[in-house]
Amino acid sequence: MDSGVDERIELYLKMPYWIIDFIPKQVPAFCFGQYSDIEKYYLEEEQLKRLRKAYAEMMLVLNCYMDMDVQMGAVWMRNPDPDSFIRIFMNVQRNHLIRVLFEQESLMFDYFGCDTYMTVYHQYENCRDLLEKIALAKGVFLFDVPKEE
Repeated sequence: MDSGVDERIELYLKMPYWIIDFIPKQVPAFCFGQYSDIEKYYLEEEQLKRLRKAYAEMMLVLNCYMDMDVQMGAVWMRNPDPDSFIRIFMNVQRNHLIRVLFEQESLMFDYFGCDTYMTVYHQYENCRDLLEKIALAKGVFLFDVPKEE
């Protein structure tokens, strides 16, 4: 990656964002139900691997339409081959971040290996429809984070 990538990442982190998750919308703080127990289930290794595979395959589908830059630690890769990318994503350690940029559409995806969700920073709404379709096809959901008042 070029030398300005750190500055661009800082800009992405200030952009609006969506969440991709196993649930279709954010669970309210004071909600009946057993979200904590359900989240624990999805944090089990077998379920996390299923979610990681869905998220990685979403990136590969997007890579059909635009270039993909992947950061793992200090290493950047442009358009990694599908098998390598899936292997990297599936084996991310729980305390590590995978960052994926699709700069043609001003999109940045962040995934921490210990989470059930992925964050999508975006400048424009133009990819939302495509992302929602891909997410649903992979068995996950894309939603807006309610604005704090």
